[in-house]
Amino acid sequence: MKRCLCCKGFAENIAHAGDVGAGHTLKLLHNFVSLGFSAVLAEATAASRKAGISDTALLEVLGAGGGGGVVLERLRPYIAENDPSGFKFTVANASKDLGYYHTMTNELGVERGVAGAVHALYTSIEDSRLSVPEIIGVLVQRG
Repeated sequence: MKRCLCCKGFAENIAHAGDVGAGHTLKLLHNFVSLGFSAVLAEATAASRKAGISDTALLEVLGAGGGGGVVLERLRPYIAENDPSGFKFTVANASKDLGYYHTMTNELGVERGVAGAVHALYTSIEDSRLSVPEIIGVLVQRG
């Protein structure tokens, strides 16, 4: 791991994942989980708004329960104040990584139904320059 100290400027966390290629696989797994949870939270926020529930109440309940975590905290500024700066990953990057994840899971022969649904959501966004939090606004408009 000493050899990885120079990488600290490029990554928040560094972990030994295994043989050559395992790090890339782990990155795709991580991004799938993060982007999948982002999609779940975006859809829940859109539904909450349509139901007339305040963003404050939604954030309080999610934050205190199973919806809490790093992804919610990155989406919080957008949900509360329409500020996408907490999560600057674009829809284009999300779609790209989810496509790589789909290819990887296909090669591994593992189930990917949830990944397919998440990928379909991201690829359905017409403006791929939007940041991930801005998906919430798109889903609210689609109603």
